[in-house]
Amino acid sequence: MKNKLAKENCVKQVMRVIKPQFIDTPEGRFMYAIVAGAVRESVGLGGSGASLLQARRYLFGDVIHAELAGVDVDWIRSTLHKVGLVGLWVAEED
Repeated sequence: MKNKLAKENCVKQVMRVIKPQFIDTPEGRFMYAIVAGAVRESVGLGGSGASLLQARRYLFGDVIHAELAGVDVDWIRSTLHKVGLVGLWVAEED
């Protein structure tokens, strides 16, 4: 349970930081929702084991939805590292 709580807190931190970067329009909210879903799935909060891997590949691939919304993909990746989300991925693999 503690691990799930750590994941949820980490995801909330990431979302709090990246959400304001997406323009508050129907399209911007839609693009944000896709990226936010990938962040949640990347730590196993929703989806299956296959979606977990797909979400991680997406977040370290093109992240086209962020690009279309004008959000810097490298900045998103940097945020994932700073908040510690990527560290959770590595801890799971050990």
